[in-house]
Amino acid sequence: MAATFCFANNRISYLNSDLLTALSEQTGWAPRGWMMIGGDLTICTIANVACFIKNDNAALNKTINTLYTLSE
Repeated sequence: MAATFCFANNRISYLNSDLLTALSEQTGWAPRGWMMIGGDLTICTIANVACFIKNDNAALNKTINTLYTLSE
């Protein structure tokens, strides 16, 4: 279920990127990732790497930097 959720959000991000590119007639709108913060958990993704982290002890900047490094 988590994989399906992440896949759907990735598709939405790419669809929005394609729409912005078409409407603005400019490139550079490619999504790199997304994040959703909930009450207890946060989902962070970059490229095809995703992780779920608990909010009570989360270091979001560190998490994003690690995901970015893994996705290269």
